[in-house]
Order: sequence, then C-alpha cells, then structure tokens
Amino acid sequence: MSRKIDDQIRDYYSRQSLPPEALEKLRALAGRRRSGSTVPSHFWQGVAVAAAVAIAFLGGALFLAHHPSVAPDAASIEAATDLSNRIAREAVMRHRKCDHVDFVAADLAALGAVMTNLDFAIAEPEGLDLARLTLQGAHYCVVNGQLALHATFVDADGNTVSVLETRATSQLASLRHAMHEIEGLGVEIRQGSGVLVAVVAEPSSFV
Repeated sequence: MSRKIDDQIRDYYSRQSLPPEALEKLRALAGRRRSGSTVPSHFWQGVAVAAAVAIAFLGGALFLAHHPSVAPDAASIEAATDLSNRIAREAVMRHRKCDHVDFVAADLAALGAVMTNLDFAIAEPEGLDLARLTLQGAHYCVVNGQLALHATFVDADGNTVSVLETRATSQLASLRHAMHEIEGLGVEIRQGSGVLVAVVAEPSSFV
C-alpha cells in the first residue's frame, strides 16, 4: 500500500534510519559480490553509508521543497518594519497637514455611503473608543501611493485624532499590528478584512 511522499519523509526523519526495503537492497548488493573479489568488506560498508547519506540528503531536499518554511526570514521582517515605519510617518504628516473635510457624516458607516470612490469597506479602528470621540468629517487622500480615507475626530480635550484607511494590497499584507511614537504622537497600525488602518492621536487617546 503506497503512501504519500510527505509521509515517507516524515517517517524517515522520525526513525533516523533507512527504510527496511532500502536496507534489503543494500544487503543484497553486498551479498552478490563474487567470492573471489579482491574488494574488501569495508568497501561495501562504505557503499551502504554513502547510500544512506544520499537518501537522507534527497529526503531533506524533498521535505524542504514540499514544506517551505512558514517563518519569515530576517530580510522579510526588516522590509515589513521599514514599510510600517514609513506609513506611520506618512500618517503623521497627513495628520499635521489636515485642515479641511470634504464629507460630513454621523459616523464611519455613513461616510462609506457617500465616499463612493473608495475600493474597500471602511472599518472601525479597534484601538479607539469611538464613543468618546466626535467625528468631524473626512476627505480622500493618498497612503503608500494608494487612494485612502482620512477621517478626523476630536476627543473631549479638543485633541484631533486621525484615522487613515486604505486597501490592504499584497505589499501591505506583510504588516502586522504595530505601535509607533513619532514626534510625540502615537501611531497604531492594524489590518484586517482587507483594510489597512493607521490611527494618529495623542498617546492617551488609545484604549
């Protein structure tokens, strides 16, 4: 009864020895040498060892081919960190330069109904208590070269809170939840449901 190659490879590494059928073939090969052969017996032992090493190498190569590492390498982590930092700085820049709104609505859901050029569904930021904030409005902007939403809120102390959202493309899929502090402001980056969300606010505004 045949088994899948992945199961065979896992079985091999768990036993750390040659499969029985491979051992039998090697024994048969050694047994077929002529009685008058001048080849010493340790030569055939060397053949067996070399064959075992070759099979182990092949098994390892096949295992890596069928099971690529799921852990990101150092270069991928560094690239994602650089991208997260760059987007955080871009969000702070837009937060400081924001001086107008083009759309006014009662909440983010209502903004989604009027900002029809967005190619994603507006998401509610998880790190903010929206009940403590007053939505001032929103306008279109650009984040990481993509069309984005920039909504502004005001908290009870009169501080402005910016929420920037854009579609999470394949490039942005490497980003994970991260907190940044830039120029005295807190920046939280999250993604989910196909949307990247960057929140810029005073550190005390985050829950």
